Amino acid sequence: MLRRVDAEDAFADLALSAELTRSCLDARERAFGTDLVYGTLRWRGRIDHLLEARTPRGITKLPALARAALRVGAYQILFSRSVPVHAAVDETVNAIRAQGYEKLTGFANALLRRLARERDELVYPDLKTDPLGYAAAFHAHPAWIVERLFAELGEEEALRLLEADNLLPPLALRVCRARGTREALIERLVQAGHAASLGRYAPGAVVLDARAPVETLPGFAEGAFTVQDEASQLVALLLGAQPGERVLDLCAAPGGKTAQLAEQVGAGGEVVALDLNLSRLGLVEKLSARLGLSNVRTVAGDA
Repeated sequence: MLRRVDAEDAFADLALSAELTRSCLDARERAFGTDLVYGTLRWRGRIDHLLEARTPRGITKLPALARAALRVGAYQILFSRSVPVHAAVDETVNAIRAQGYEKLTGFANALLRRLARERDELVYPDLKTDPLGYAAAFHAHPAWIVERLFAELGEEEALRLLEADNLLPPLALRVCRARGTREALIERLVQAGHAASLGRYAPGAVVLDARAPVETLPGFAEGAFTVQDEASQLVALLLGAQPGERVLDLCAAPGGKTAQLAEQVGAGGEVVALDLNLSRLGLVEKLSARLGLSNVRTVAGDA
């Protein structure tokens, strides 16, 4: 899956969802796999910097599958203290061997073990002499994004933003107004063993203290809520869509703001959800159906 994201520009959320659907993993294993995928992608810039610094041959010319396996192994070594180093190394080597790259197993073993030995003494570009290089490597962001943030915000503010951008956000839900209140949903969540509280910023938000498989939460099947960060909820509110209006939502997938806007304009209005990717547009249709929204029309096209 990581190979597809790297080599084919596949959407991580769609690829991961498809793999998990085909798997026989239990909830704990699904959560672990999800963390490996998103964690590796989130920190790929730092991971690649540290791997490249430890081998003269680099990793960019390695087969895509072997490169993806090394990144996952490095992620576990650097960020997942619950996974023993020997397990991370062994599983990576076994994965590379299983893909038919036996000649690379010794290289992978040596590279990851060196990374493990040196993980408390990692070196990055110097912040004072090369702030752009430091920010790109340490905060794992593409150089062009770092350059633009530095130019628009200044070094200090840009570094704070980059740090915040890598934080794992809480699981935020938006309560569908026609299906109940925030307080009612929180009561159901607490009864099911999930600590939850009112959101701080968006009036329809409920925030869970710990992440959980969304489809297992009470109210999911009946469309009582949808997953949507508070910032995203605020965007739709700031638009100020009124009942009966027609709204065009560009780059609409996966559909959180589309659904929120559809609720705001009501049955007498319409939201036209436009997205270039047909697969992701299907997410908008699936969400609209689960929430019982009949005033959403999807259109495939380039914004």
